Amino acid sequence: MRRFIRELRRREVFRTAGLYVGVCWIVIEVSSVLLPTFEAPEWAMRAIIIAAFVGFPIMLVLAWVYDLSEAGVQVQADSTDTIVPPLGSRRMDFIVIGLLSVALVLSIYMNVTGRPGEVAEIPPTSILIADFDNETGDPLFEGSLEQALNIGIEGASFITAYSRPTARELIETISPGTPLNAEGARLVAVREGIKLVMSGSIAEDGGGIA
Repeated sequence: MRRFIRELRRREVFRTAGLYVGVCWIVIEVSSVLLPTFEAPEWAMRAIIIAAFVGFPIMLVLAWVYDLSEAGVQVQADSTDTIVPPLGSRRMDFIVIGLLSVALVLSIYMNVTGRPGEVAEIPPTSILIADFDNETGDPLFEGSLEQALNIGIEGASFITAYSRPTARELIETISPGTPLNAEGARLVAVREGIKLVMSGSIAEDGGGIA
């Protein structure tokens, strides 16, 4: 067993494994933040993790067979040809330790600050727009502003604008002859369980309209 461990050290399998784990750790942590940002499919993250696990035994075999030196990639020499370097005596040790430290710091930072907080869910709100009091006397403002507001409000995902034609039909059954003004809209809101009623007025303001 000691001979086997000595051979692993000589072939720098431990250092290579540490370097591989550090690189994979950084890639996975960065991918967990970047992939959702770019709307990558869900399988992309799983593929990266699976590739990291599958590549680990392949890396061990390559580290056993080949040696990465200044002369390039070479086949490992026999155990009698190379002296086993003392543990921690080579620059590669510092590279591996540094890379693992960076991976650990990056992982902690992304888990603490990189995760989006829970978004508070806004409960849906129903609203009925009453007929505005047109004080200008201009028929152009009869129902036009209310309809534009109704369409605009419908664009919000958490607001439901109640149909004004339906509200007119209901007010006729509740109180015949009552217009869909603020008072009439409140009657419909009570009947239909509508949470909010929007009312207002349109009047001339100098050279403009308020």
